[in-house]
Amino acid sequence: MIKKKMQKPLKNQAAELVMNGKFTQALEIYEKVKETDNDEPGVYNLMGDVYLKMRETDNAISQFKQALELYKKVQYYPNAIAVCKKILRTDKDQAEVYNELADLYDERGFIGEAVINYLEYARKMRAAGDIKKEIEIYKKVRELVPFRTDIREKLVDLYIAEGEKDAAIEELERIEQLLIQQDKQAKLSDIEERLKAVRTIKISIPKVVEEEELTKEKAKIISGYSMDDLIGEDYSTERRKGKKERDPSDSLFDKED
Repeated sequence: MIKKKMQKPLKNQAAELVMNGKFTQALEIYEKVKETDNDEPGVYNLMGDVYLKMRETDNAISQFKQALELYKKVQYYPNAIAVCKKILRTDKDQAEVYNELADLYDERGFIGEAVINYLEYARKMRAAGDIKKEIEIYKKVRELVPFRTDIREKLVDLYIAEGEKDAAIEELERIEQLLIQQDKQAKLSDIEERLKAVRTIKISIPKVVEEEELTKEKAKIISGYSMDDLIGEDYSTERRKGKKERDPSDSLFDKED
C-alpha cells in the first residue's frame, strides 16, 4: 500500500502526464492515489476531467458523481456545487443533478439559485410524466418562497391534475389569504371564482400534459420576474438564518492540490 503522504507527488505526476496528452497513464497514477485514500473526492474529480479530455463522457460523469457524493459526505459544499455544474455542462439531461444542486444551494442559503434549479428539475419531471415528483418539488419551492402566489397556483394545477381536490382547495384558500395580505384586489376576484369552481365541480383533467403546454407553464411562472420577484418581497438570497455565502466559481473550486 502506497503511503498517504505520497498523494501530492502522485497527483503532480498525473497532472504532468495529462499536460503531455498521456491520459491513460495519468488515470493509472490516479488509481494509485485512490489506494492511499479511497474516500478522497478530489481524485475522482480529476479523473472525471481526464475522461472528458478523452471524450468518454459516461466515465467522466460517473467519476464526477462519485466526487459529488464524497464532497457532500464531508460537507464540502462549494466543491459539490462546482461538480454539479460540471456534470450539467457535460450533460444537461442529468435531471437528478438539478435536484442535488438545488439542495446544495438551499443548504448554503442561496435561495434564488435553489428555486431556479428546483423549477428546472420540476420541468424535467413533468416532461418525464412524473407529476407526483413534480408536486413534491413545487412543495419544496413553496417552502422557500411562501409568499409567491404563482408557485402556489402551479401547485393547484398539479393537484387538480392528480385529482387531489382537497389539497387544491386548501392551496387556493391560502392564496386568497396571501392576496388579501398583499392588497392585490385585482387578482383576488379571480382566485375566489376559481375556488368556487373547484369546490363545486368534479375534477376530470388528463394527467398527461404535452411538452408545449409545459413550456408555456414554465414561461408563465418564470418569465418577466427578476430574482427578487422569484424569491418574494419578504425574502432575499441571504440564508434564512445567517449571512449569504458567496457562490463559488468553478475555476476556483475545481483546482486540486
